[in-house]
Amino acid sequence: MTDYKSRWNVSKTALMILCNVSLLAVLAGCDDDDDENNVVPVEVAYVSLYNASPNSPDLDIVVDDRLINVYPLD
Repeated sequence: MTDYKSRWNVSKTALMILCNVSLLAVLAGCDDDDDENNVVPVEVAYVSLYNASPNSPDLDIVVDDRLINVYPLD
């Protein structure tokens, strides 16, 4: 017959090892080892469009013969 105290100690030891390995994996994943010199800034164009005319039809935005917006501006 299995001694419950020794069985609990084995399970407790295995649980502690699993918790320590999991904690180590989480902390190692949070390591900030990104090389900041390889970051290339992305150029951003700031453009605002307004369809302020009350009687105009919906406005589609086309750039280089491609439709940019999915839903027309009311």
